[in-house]
Amino acid sequence: AYLAAHPDAPVVALDLAGAELGHCASEHRHAYDLAAEQLWGRTVHAGEADGLLSILQALRSCRAHRLGHGFHLFTPELVDADTVRALHC
Repeated sequence: AYLAAHPDAPVVALDLAGAELGHCASEHRHAYDLAAEQLWGRTVHAGEADGLLSILQALRSCRAHRLGHGFHLFTPELVDADTVRALHC
């Protein structure tokens, strides 16, 4: 909304941070699509509280260039068959 009202604002990147659990990064896909069209840098904080699925949503839905946290990517007990099946979200 801010950028629609201020198209000349000097914005170069988008960063999604906050409570991960229960707040899917994919809910912000439209904003990240707009950021990608403008060739902005894109960061999503994922993988701290919500595991592998949040990391994959950040990469697939938001096309993140950078992950904040991401350490659960290497936590084998959080990478189960149900999570892998859910990758098609």
